[in-house]
This record gives sequence, structure tokens and C-alpha cells, in this order.
Amino acid sequence: MTAITNICNAARSNCGTRGRISGLNEGSAEAAACFAYFALVRDATLPLFDWNFARFTQPLPRLAGAPARWTYAYAVPTDCLRLRRLNDALRALSETLFELAADRDSSGAAINVVFSNARSVTAVYAARIAALGSGFR
Repeated sequence: MTAITNICNAARSNCGTRGRISGLNEGSAEAAACFAYFALVRDATLPLFDWNFARFTQPLPRLAGAPARWTYAYAVPTDCLRLRRLNDALRALSETLFELAADRDSSGAAINVVFSNARSVTAVYAARIAALGSGFR
């Protein structure tokens, strides 16, 4: 069994069910329910705590065009569930003021952006984590 299947069986057990599933694709109603809700619950739970395994740190790519009160715009990673901070306290800039907003990319697709006056920023964020080897996204 994969880790996702174990998590789903534990959740089902906490709900008072006795049966177990062997995988999310087994075709049962129980497995279908787990498949339908697992990603939603995972993505709602990961940002609630600063989990070591879900904490990522990476420089953000600069975008063109920031609103008048900000100097720079940066793209937020697509796997970001919660932006925790910019320019970690161990760096020279211990606190960086920023605004998290929605914008559109050059194709018109909605994206999340960070506006800041800092010339370069590194984001520390909670990332969407899918179990390795499960094929579940």
C-alpha cells in the first residue's frame, strides 16, 4: 500500500468504518470518496503548520510591471500553498515588506505575484507535496 492509501484508511477508520481500501483506483465507492477529497484536504492542511518536508526556499523570478507604490513584481511558484516570508532572517535583509496579489501573465492566465521594493527576493513557502511514487497529483 502507498502512503496515501494508509492515510485514507486511517481517516476512514477515524470516521468509524471498518473496511479498508487497497488503492485509490480500486473502483469502490470508498476509494472514489478518498480520491475525490484527498488532494483538497492535503492542500488545506499543509499551510497550517510550517512542516519541514513542505518548506521550500527559492529565489523568485522578476516580472515586468509593478503597481506605482512598489518597485518590483515577482512570480510566485505554482506549487506555493502559503507564502511564509521573503528573504529569510538569516540573510542580510531580515524583514522584507511585500504584497501578495493576483495578476495575469502575458497569455492572460491568472497567476499569483509578489510586489516588493527589494531588488531580489527569496521566498520561503509551504509547497504542495504529492506522495512519491503514487501517481497522485
